[in-house]
Amino acid sequence: MTSHDFTTAPNDAYIAVGAHPPGRGWFAFDVLMPRARKGEARLFAMTLWNSHAEGRDEVRPIRRDIASGDYWYRVPRTRDGANPLKRKALWNGIDLALKFGLPKVAILKDRVSGQCSLDYVFDIVDVRYEEDGSAFWLKLGTRGGDIGTDVEPMDLDHLGGLPERDPLSGPAAPGADSRKDPLSTDQLEAACELARQVYEGAMPAPDAMAQLHEEQDIKERTAGVLLNNYWCLATGTEIRSPMSAEGLAIFADNVIAIEGTSALPRVINAIGGFISYASGQWKYEAHGIRELLDRLQADVALSAKLDVIETAFAEEDADYRHDGTSSTVRREAWARGPQHAAFRRQLVRRWQDACSVHGVACNGQLVASHIVAWSLDESLRGDPDNGLLLSVPLDSLFDRGLISFDDDGVLVRSRVLEARTAEHFGIVTSLRLDWDRITRRARDRVVTNLRRHRERHSATHGYAV
Repeated sequence: MTSHDFTTAPNDAYIAVGAHPPGRGWFAFDVLMPRARKGEARLFAMTLWNSHAEGRDEVRPIRRDIASGDYWYRVPRTRDGANPLKRKALWNGIDLALKFGLPKVAILKDRVSGQCSLDYVFDIVDVRYEEDGSAFWLKLGTRGGDIGTDVEPMDLDHLGGLPERDPLSGPAAPGADSRKDPLSTDQLEAACELARQVYEGAMPAPDAMAQLHEEQDIKERTAGVLLNNYWCLATGTEIRSPMSAEGLAIFADNVIAIEGTSALPRVINAIGGFISYASGQWKYEAHGIRELLDRLQADVALSAKLDVIETAFAEEDADYRHDGTSSTVRREAWARGPQHAAFRRQLVRRWQDACSVHGVACNGQLVASHIVAWSLDESLRGDPDNGLLLSVPLDSLFDRGLISFDDDGVLVRSRVLEARTAEHFGIVTSLRLDWDRITRRARDRVVTNLRRHRERHSATHGYAV
């Protein structure tokens, strides 16, 4: 490739890949720097020189590992004649991109002409730092198979032993499944709760990352990856930062349960994009994630069938009303649909597949019970903070307001609940919710919804401990 093949001005090249023009800078995000520091960026972009002039020799900065064939680009901390402030800014920019788990791209730039080529845009799939802090290395994923310039063959075996700055990335560990110390279900659930708040704008990303580090012992860089992956699922953006199949399932269920079946195509696109990317860049088959994708695609087909059934029976259903009363058909469609299935899976994980009160599995006879009734508040239909996992008898009484729970989780009985019925269903004064199984934040939200449950039924039932 000659300098004549480089025809795009650097700022135009940044715009073409979805980033802000950096002016005379060496990198950019898709938002301005103040917003990027707050965790609002979704892309990092930089340029790579096709050669360097050092003395009389021309150096090829892109190296090919003679053993693996992988391409790497070395960025030294200092270089004679280079602007030290720009170089420091680039290091800070890379650190920021890693902190928030952003997709990272690089555009090839010609040393002679100073122009870029959009035919050669690379994905930065790994970042390694020299142990002495003298340089970092970028592993380049080619999109078309060709690197676009001459390269320097080298033995780069030592890079495999250098530390990774992003604990969820890297070709040796393309998914969290292969981590030596994978995140627990509790950690993933906590990250999911805060990721939703960040996505909804209720909490700044840096605050969520700091909280996950302090309360869940999750490294802030890992937390940044998790928050970004949740955003990708919710918006339908292809995921580029690896994550375990369990974590993706938890996050996907949360998005679908809260936003409904309309979120399915977005979630599928985000996960499908990651599978393709991981297979092409790391030869990572991601079997667990493929199984998750198969289930989600089956949910799409199921949702379409349920829509047909509801439409066919709606006009004949005497209970099909829009006055706040649930339609029989609608309730049945909901109970069998993807949104409710995701809602139930969230509660099963949260309450460890056991009754929220009794703490036993009840031979699988557990109901994902809404606190604020399904028909009364559409925004809470899939919210796990609006649900309890109850045995069939408890769910039956709770759904009709014959029992409820106070702010301390103690079971309270309706004054109209007959003593013999209470005895038959095993309702005793010692029953209470096992708060120890959920986070404090979740408990506070559950308590708020329980107050609405009691208020709705207290006029006709009243409650007593």
